[in-house]
Amino acid sequence: SIIHEKTERTIIGHLSKMVEQDPESAHFQVDTKFISLERKNQLSKTSGKVLITLKGQWPEKILPGDTIAVRAFLNPPPRVMTPGTFDYNSYLAAKGIHLVGFARSPLFIQKIADQQPAPLKIMAYRIEQARTKIAAFLNSELPFEYACLYRAVLLGDRSGLPEEIKAIFKNSGTYHIMAISGIHLAVLAFFLFSGFYQLCSFSEKLMLAINIKKLALTLSLPFLLVYVFLAGSNPPVIRSFVMVFLAIMALCSNRMKSPLSIIAGAAMVIL
Repeated sequence: SIIHEKTERTIIGHLSKMVEQDPESAHFQVDTKFISLERKNQLSKTSGKVLITLKGQWPEKILPGDTIAVRAFLNPPPRVMTPGTFDYNSYLAAKGIHLVGFARSPLFIQKIADQQPAPLKIMAYRIEQARTKIAAFLNSELPFEYACLYRAVLLGDRSGLPEEIKAIFKNSGTYHIMAISGIHLAVLAFFLFSGFYQLCSFSEKLMLAINIKKLALTLSLPFLLVYVFLAGSNPPVIRSFVMVFLAIMALCSNRMKSPLSIIAGAAMVIL
């Protein structure tokens, strides 16, 4: 509500998500706390998310949850007037983003004295920090093309993926592998269940006391939930987890009657 047209301002807030890095630019979100006032050398308290594009490489020492000051050109997202086309403005608004911006250089981004985030956001920042560190590890240990591919498959981060690799997946009809969804969660659930089942099978007392298949399924759930957060908590992976959760609960309670019931139940939860 403060910015109505393109203007250069300084904002202070927390880096909220893992930075998406392309070869020439970076894209990041800021949970704003303060914004500079026009024609006044002072800051005003504010709130809201801003999506900013940075020209250049992101400073590696700045992680999600850090308090940063950013000097950038801010403006409302451009509105698409052509009927039937993708409504980028509404897409951002659904994520709580009502402003976009452009920073000309990494020199316009500085980490400042930490301000303690809200308690409910601390865990979200920790998860994004873990995603950032995993991405940094992949970037340092693998060639660029392979690192981009692994980031897409493991973390749901398709930024920087070369166009020729995208074209190969599209032409082969397997581009859906790039979007983390039910396939990834099903494969992970299978390996987790197999591993826990083998571990539980080593104990004769445990096998005689309880149903180790149900135990293995239940032990898999926390790890699947962690993966949902590491994958970015996008709608497809959340939908898949809801279905896996309901299926495991149905199996453990001996109520697995029809897959249609699982699909209907998941649809109700998502709605």
